Amino acid sequence: MHWLYHETGRYLPAQWARFRSGVPDSDRDGDLVAAYNRLLNESGDVEVQRSAAQGWCDWEDALVSWEPGWSPSARFHEPDFRLQFARIVARC
Repeated sequence: MHWLYHETGRYLPAQWARFRSGVPDSDRDGDLVAAYNRLLNESGDVEVQRSAAQGWCDWEDALVSWEPGWSPSARFHEPDFRLQFARIVARC
């Protein structure tokens, strides 16, 4: 978890910047997983949750984009799946 959400950003700087921008300024240099977890699982604002889920899943897709034959995950285009997936993974 630490490597995926703290170390790999140096290999994907543009995508990392977008991932970091999905959390409040005060959280961007801290634990992004914890910040996303708060947005996804503790926020009562559906729009905040959906935006955080999009940011999380965009980063997930970026992480696997180096694999041969990669294409963006079709499941991440489904808002309900995207939200539930991000909520589960961010709790780890």
